[in-house]
Order: sequence, then structure tokens, then C-alpha cells
Amino acid sequence: MKIIKSIFSGYIILSIVALIIGGVFAVFIRTQMTDKSPDFEYQNMWNLHTAIMVFLFIVPAIPSFIKSIFKSKKINNDNTEIKNL
Repeated sequence: MKIIKSIFSGYIILSIVALIIGGVFAVFIRTQMTDKSPDFEYQNMWNLHTAIMVFLFIVPAIPSFIKSIFKSKKINNDNTEIKNL
């Protein structure tokens, strides 16, 4: 069970780091949009931002979110069983 906790904590940490990196790329994209002529660098930043947010933020965030839902339900069920005793 300890290994599963470390895996999902790794998912959460990866999601947070990817969110920060994707946010930095979003800021770079916004600053490049102030220029009148979008160039090749803008296209690369857009592609990197999209790939990071989809594959490194959303995909790891889904299992960690699902695990947190099941964990909260398990804790609530354990509390109700204790109260019924």
C-alpha cells in the first residue's frame, strides 16, 4: 500500500510541476502575441504548451483525482462504521 501512495503522490507532484511549466509557456505565448507578426517560435511555444498541459498535467491528474475520491469515500465509510458500533 505504501508503494501505491508514493506513485499517486508522484502523480500529484508531476501534475503541479507540469502546471507551473505550462503556465510559464502560456505567459511566453501571451507576450509573443503582442508582437504583430507571429513567427516560428510562437508555433513551437504553442505546441509545447499544449503537449505539456495535456500529457503531463491532465493525464496524471485524472488518476490522482480519482484516487482521492475513493480515498475520501473509504474514510467516510470507516467513520460511519465506527459510529455505528
